Amino acid sequence: MNQWFSKSQKAVFITVFLIAISVALQNKTTVAFAEEADSGKHEAVDELWKDSVQPENSENQQNPEQTHTPDNTDTNKPATNDADTNEPGSNNADVNEPGTNNADANEPDSNNADANEAPSNDTATEEEPTGDTNQDEQAPDEQAPPAEKPDIKASLKEKKNTKAATIHWNSVQGAKTYKVQRSTEKYGKFKNIASIEIPTENTTENTSEHTAQKYKDTGVKKGSSYYYRIAVKMADGTTCYSNAVSFICPYAKVSGIQLSRHSSSSVKVSWKPGDGQANYYKVYYAKEAQGDYKLAGTTKDTSYHVTGLKSNQDYYFKVKACAAKKASSLDGELSDAVKIRTAPYNRTTIFAGDSITVGLRTYNILGGMAIEGNKGIVAEIGLNTTTFRTRRVFDGKTGVETIIAAKPYRVYLMLGDNEIHYRSKEDTVAGFREILKRIQAGTPDTDIVVLAATPVTSAKVAAQKGFAQIPAYNQSLKKLAKSMGVRYFDCTDFLKDADGWLKTSYAAGDGIHWTAEAYREYAKRLEAYDRTLD
Repeated sequence: MNQWFSKSQKAVFITVFLIAISVALQNKTTVAFAEEADSGKHEAVDELWKDSVQPENSENQQNPEQTHTPDNTDTNKPATNDADTNEPGSNNADVNEPGTNNADANEPDSNNADANEAPSNDTATEEEPTGDTNQDEQAPDEQAPPAEKPDIKASLKEKKNTKAATIHWNSVQGAKTYKVQRSTEKYGKFKNIASIEIPTENTTENTSEHTAQKYKDTGVKKGSSYYYRIAVKMADGTTCYSNAVSFICPYAKVSGIQLSRHSSSSVKVSWKPGDGQANYYKVYYAKEAQGDYKLAGTTKDTSYHVTGLKSNQDYYFKVKACAAKKASSLDGELSDAVKIRTAPYNRTTIFAGDSITVGLRTYNILGGMAIEGNKGIVAEIGLNTTTFRTRRVFDGKTGVETIIAAKPYRVYLMLGDNEIHYRSKEDTVAGFREILKRIQAGTPDTDIVVLAATPVTSAKVAAQKGFAQIPAYNQSLKKLAKSMGVRYFDCTDFLKDADGWLKTSYAAGDGIHWTAEAYREYAKRLEAYDRTLD
């Protein structure tokens, strides 16, 4: 070397050589730092995969073989070729120098872009799944189908019935309470008449929508029409309604028809009002049981006098309870036919009772009374509601037996004054009831009129306080007559003073019996009343 180089040349050569060695050592140190940095970055990526949770409907799960899992850490390791790019003297050495662009590992277009960028992209995918995945959870009201109104159908077992309305409807899934509602108008106000609670276990999805439900309404009134519907309260608090169904409760079939001859060419038809008094009654008649029935007439009363009949002829009668004079869906059925044969007839009216009734004969009042046909008296002094049934003072017969034997057209019956002063009104009424029962059974065609007990003077009431029961006793007699289908007549007002007791001007002296003038006034009132009955 001494031969080839001068001292100055040697010095220059040595300096250049040392610089080269220094540069080489510096590059090797830079590569080591780069490798250490890349290793740290991949370890961070592995930790991100371990913490992430894959959405159930993620596209990454459509093909299980392509699903990313924490075990796929090899995909985040540096590529083998990356080491070569960091070798001293390579073209990529300057990518790590200050001021240069990012290393190839961070370049979007580099081969390792997927490996280094995956953590940020995959993390976003896991934490923010697509809208399709969680759409139902985010907007259930928008995606869920609108709730359908339950199909509630109400029906009636019978649309026309005289006793009750039976409403049927289908069970509704999710129902909590059924309310049966009723109205007298289809679009009127419906009122709750029944509430049916559904047990909690029956509101589940297993409840059949076709299970039958029913309710029987026995509170219907004869001669009325109704509308029913079902209100269903659901478990979610909403209320739904069924359709409205119509129901008719017509008048009941008339029963207890009685026929009595009024003359040789007329018949009196009477019947019981039953459990529902109709607005009108129509009376029909025919000459044969299955013949053509003609309308005899219409009345609001419970009896009707059919005239213009032929003598010695069989007739059949039927009665119908009606809502109006014109035909209506509320009208009841025709009654069963009842038969009678017309014949020459001599009408008889009997006045029965105690000493008050005997006064009609004593003062010769009976013969002058303007009442058609024969008239008779079945009365005796001292009789009461018990002895009239037990004491045989009428040719060996009791008062009741005498009336039955005569089979009169009509009987006026007055009893009670001889016992009300020492017996309770209840016992006296009970005795009167027994008399009526026996007469009705023995002579059913006889028209019975119960007469009110007459007042006594206030002095008599003071002496025998039991007489104070007379007003209450008369009220009880009125109720008794109605319950047994007979008439009640009170014409005693003209006899009473301001306090309601017998006027002294009409009293015969004992404070109980009347004067002749009182009987004449009494007869006039009986005559007028009797005419109204026929």
